Amino acid sequence: MQYVSELVGDTDVVMVIEDSSHEYEHTLEVLELFGPLVSPGSYMVVEDSICHHGLDVGPSPGPFEAIEEFIRRDPGFEIDRNCESFLVTWNPKGFLKRK
Repeated sequence: MQYVSELVGDTDVVMVIEDSSHEYEHTLEVLELFGPLVSPGSYMVVEDSICHHGLDVGPSPGPFEAIEEFIRRDPGFEIDRNCESFLVTWNPKGFLKRK
């Protein structure tokens, strides 16, 4: 993490896309670790939160539950459902906008 944070300059705009193991604990850890790097007004996108929330596949609990817990813990982010413009998405609640 230190290496990544050293790469980010004061004027850089940072967006994070999380698409790793989809296990609840791992996803939550990634969100908490990389969330502070996201620029205000930018996004952290969590892939495949559809696991057991539209498709009966993947870990349960998984990304969807990790998103909800992260949002409860970090008031600096909000779920932006406007990014789900096609009614069906692999990332329900997965577009987290930094305030």
